[in-house]
Amino acid sequence: MKTIRFLPALLAVALTSACVPLASLHPLWDESHQVALPALAGLWVEQDGGDTLRFTAAEKGAYKASYCSKDGVSQYEVHAVAINGRYFLDFYPDSEALEKRLKGESYLPLIPTHFFVRLVLDGDSLKLAFLDDEAVKKKVEKGELNIPLQSYEDGILLTADTSAVQALVAKVADDDDLWGETATFTRARVPH
Repeated sequence: MKTIRFLPALLAVALTSACVPLASLHPLWDESHQVALPALAGLWVEQDGGDTLRFTAAEKGAYKASYCSKDGVSQYEVHAVAINGRYFLDFYPDSEALEKRLKGESYLPLIPTHFFVRLVLDGDSLKLAFLDDEAVKKKVEKGELNIPLQSYEDGILLTADTSAVQALVAKVADDDDLWGETATFTRARVPH
C-alpha cells in the first residue's frame, strides 16, 4: 500500500529542494523542553519563492502553523523546543485539518507523524532546516548513529521514544550534513 504523506510533503518540497524530513512516531517536545517563542508568531514570507508560513499561539504553549504555497495549504500543530541552547520546531499535522481532508474516507490507515526543523530566529529573519531522512539513514547504516529506523515504501520512519529523539537531536544539532538546505523567511510587515 502506498503511504500518503501529503501534509509534510507540501512543506518539505517548498522549503528544501532535495530534503525529505525524517518522520518520527514520537514527538521531540515534552513539557520540560517546550519553550515559548513569542517572536515566532506572525506571517513569514520565504525569500526564494514567496510561499508563506503563519504561526499563531495556541493552547498549552503550542502554535498553529499554516503553510501556503502554489500547491495548497498545509496546517500543523507546532511545538518550539530548546535542546542544548538551540531551538527546534516539532511539526505535527493539525488533527482538525486532517479530519476535514479525509472526510468521506471509509477507512484510510494513516498514522500522522512528527517532523523536526532546526530553527534560527533573529529579529525579522527565520531560518528553518529539516532533519533529512536520507542523511540520517546513511549515518545509521555506517554505524555513526544508533537510532531505530523502520524502512517503508516511501522512506524511513524514526521509531525511537521521545527521550531518544531528544538525544539524537542534541547529538546532531550542529551537524549541517544531517539538516537539509536552510530556507530563509522574512517577517511580513502589515501596513498601518
